[in-house]
Amino acid sequence: MTGKVDTKEVWTRFIQEGSLEPANLIPEIEESWHLCRQKGLNPHDGITDCILTPEEFEERLAENELLITLAKQNVKRLQKFLRGWRFVIILTDKDGYILYKEGENSISIAAETIRFKEGAKWGEIEVGTNAIGLAARYKKPMMVRGYEHFSKASQQWNCSAAPIFNQHKEMIGVLNVSSLYQSINQPYVLACVKLIADSISLDWKKKMHEDMEFLLRTTFQSSGQYIVCTIDKYICALPKNLQQKYQNWIGSSLSRFAQETGAVSAVHIPIMHHHRLIGYRIPLRAETGFVWNGSRGLSKSYKQVLESIKNVAPTDTTVHLVGETGVGKKFLASCIHENSPISTAPFYKLHCSMLTKDILQRFLSTDLQRLTKKRHQVVEEATIFLEEIGELSIPSQQMLLTILQEKERQHHKSYRFITSSTKDIRDLVEQGIIDQDLFYYIYAYPIYLSPLRERNEDIIALIDYYCDKNNWHPEWRINWKLLFSKGQWYGNVRELYNTLDRCRILYKEDAPTEEQLYEQVRIAEKHMQKSYHRKDPKTKFEIQAITNALKKHHGNVSEATKELNMSRATLYRKIKKYQIKNFL
Repeated sequence: MTGKVDTKEVWTRFIQEGSLEPANLIPEIEESWHLCRQKGLNPHDGITDCILTPEEFEERLAENELLITLAKQNVKRLQKFLRGWRFVIILTDKDGYILYKEGENSISIAAETIRFKEGAKWGEIEVGTNAIGLAARYKKPMMVRGYEHFSKASQQWNCSAAPIFNQHKEMIGVLNVSSLYQSINQPYVLACVKLIADSISLDWKKKMHEDMEFLLRTTFQSSGQYIVCTIDKYICALPKNLQQKYQNWIGSSLSRFAQETGAVSAVHIPIMHHHRLIGYRIPLRAETGFVWNGSRGLSKSYKQVLESIKNVAPTDTTVHLVGETGVGKKFLASCIHENSPISTAPFYKLHCSMLTKDILQRFLSTDLQRLTKKRHQVVEEATIFLEEIGELSIPSQQMLLTILQEKERQHHKSYRFITSSTKDIRDLVEQGIIDQDLFYYIYAYPIYLSPLRERNEDIIALIDYYCDKNNWHPEWRINWKLLFSKGQWYGNVRELYNTLDRCRILYKEDAPTEEQLYEQVRIAEKHMQKSYHRKDPKTKFEIQAITNALKKHHGNVSEATKELNMSRATLYRKIKKYQIKNFL
């Protein structure tokens, strides 16, 4: 909403000088003007060249048949509200293509002169600042009057537009009313347009509910290997034999299911009801047998990781996962186990910082036992995931080496080991932290997981996965995806999900501002900076003790570890952690 329409002089000054001082534009229109200028739009034109061919237009009409039907039913009410005024009513799809136009004849003719007609795309990039484009971008009712339009072709017009949403709060179209400049009470028109757009949205939701009930009442979902989805491509039924495996996908979009499972064919079989398309049956591709319960990234590096897991999981080969904290090493270890020949056997996760020789020995001799009908018996099959192998003490490493050598000799035992580290294990071998013989056993099949900041294209896929998993779909999620894609995410996927958790708690009702979202992205980075620069007294004491011991023994690590009463691996880890240098 605006207070008064800015004059031609304000527009002229902006076009000539790029200045908006002084002006009385709302922020959305100011931002749009700057966007149009940045994109190099000609302000003296504004007539769209983006027009669908007859074939393309017919295809759009077919795709949006229900939207058009519901809009026409509600437009009659809008015409009653605006009786006596001269205007044209426009309906666009979610992409801004005009699907339907109706109005007073002279106004329609005037609209034709600027190609404001069916099949034309009416977005900001095509014609400059306009109500349809703004309503679509900001997902809220907008009006643009006279010289608030960026392009000259539209400056004789008053326009009011409001978005139309489906049951998933996704925009599916825009309703617009346009009249010649100064011929109509625009705030009243905007209120009417919003009322009718909301009515169309409500009718859409009712119709989708009716269609869903019909699809679930029928036997479509049990007739062979088919997915059943609604007209807007959301899954409502799966084959009975797949319901347990894919049950979390009910209610999700077909496109994401296809992208993340690769199980959907390109064939869409229409489902009709009362001569109207209400959904599709989609055959499933042959099952690969690969179990995956997470998000599949879009980046080349992440796809390579998935391919590596598919290749190694069916074997008994020892796998080593390397990547920064929070990239998902634990999840991938679990995935390898779930797709292995011993997937029904136990999966144990042990962190090496807590794993002394005695604990490891007790685990292998006692914890890996299960009560059978006859006696306690050592489990013959298990996957053992050792996190941060670089923190395993040398005595524990020697015991693990003995176990791996024994496993190689006794093929009937199937203890599969998966290890992980945040550092390149080859460097740890050179530093004497990892036993070289052990290295050759655990480094049989290394998989590197790149940090999230090096694969930004995966961030949106991870956000979508988080939202689906938590059944949380805020209207403002589109605005935040681009901002989150710019984050550094030093804590990787874990930090991203922590941030989303905070947003889900803090912004239940009101949408956050861009600055509030940006602050959530910066929290972890600020914490890292504070923890690095503001060491507590105990930490300072430890740094001094290590430095003194190393200087005393002229850099001899073995002698320093004796004096400090810590393992060689721990000392190297603390030297790296505290960045201790110049101790010789």
